[in-house]
Order: sequence, then C-alpha cells, then structure tokens
Amino acid sequence: MWLAALALATVEPHITLAGAMNHYKKRRALWHVAAAITLLVCSVLAVAAENKWTPRHEGRVTDLANVLSVSDRDRLTKMLARYEQETSHQIAVLLVPTVSDESIESFSLRVANVWRIGLRGLDNGILVAMAMKERKVRIEVGLGMERYITNATAQSIIGQVSAFVGQPSLGVRRTVLVR
Repeated sequence: MWLAALALATVEPHITLAGAMNHYKKRRALWHVAAAITLLVCSVLAVAAENKWTPRHEGRVTDLANVLSVSDRDRLTKMLARYEQETSHQIAVLLVPTVSDESIESFSLRVANVWRIGLRGLDNGILVAMAMKERKVRIEVGLGMERYITNATAQSIIGQVSAFVGQPSLGVRRTVLVR
C-alpha cells in the first residue's frame, strides 16, 4: 500500500503522500464494506433457500387438510393422550393438503425435528404425517421408539392402511391403532 501511495504521489504532484495513503485506506475500507455486504446478502439468500414451510404444532392432531371431522379429531386426540399417560410415548398426527415440491420424507423429518415430539432424553416420539394431494404417508420414529417400531414395521403399517386413501378418518385411526 505504501508503494502504491508513493507512486500516486509521484505521478500526481498535487497529492501528498499522506493524502495518497488516506485515499488508499478509504478505498480499502470501501472494499471491506462491499465484501461484508456481499457475504451478508449471500448468507440471507442461502437461509431463505433452506427456509421451507413447517406447520405450527397445534397438539396431538394437526389437521391442516381439514379431512377429519371434529368428533374424529377429538376422539383421536383423547386416544393419543390416554396412550401417552399409559406409556409416556408421544404420538403426533399431521395431515397437510400437500408437501408441494418436497418429498414426504424430508418434510416429515423436518417437522419431527422442529416439533420435538417425545420426552427429552428418551426420544420416544412418533410423527404420522399424511400429504393428501400426493397420497403419501410417512411415519417418523424417534430413536427411543425404534425398539418398538422399526422402520420396516412403520412401512408395513403404511402398507396396511394405504387401502383407506379415500377414507382419511379411517386411515388415520388405523395407522395409529396398528401396533
């Protein structure tokens, strides 16, 4: 920087060495500010690209697709509460109209991580996620529950209830009741 300032002061006689140094310091500071702004914008854009919609946890049964009747939702909620009292295992059911361009697997895993179903330290939660438009079901099992319900068992349960695609209320009940 000293060498560049000296060269500028030599070429431009009206500029002193101190003035040239000040000019380069300002220019360098401007580049640092521009670099910081660029990094900030890039990080905000990266976060925005990763920030996908996650539904709000409304309780044991979250029916954003509006496929369950009020009585079915209440009955299922009471059944899940009773099960939790008996076992301490937590089960949440989520029905969404669509997962859009996302796979049911990544959607349900993100929801399970955000909702944090299950007791801390035990990881004994289960999320049953259903995307109505895609006709997809996914069961996310916490690590503490895998000795009871393996991924293979979860897939088997999904296979058994897939016949109830046209009857969502019955399908949800059968998914949760199958052990």
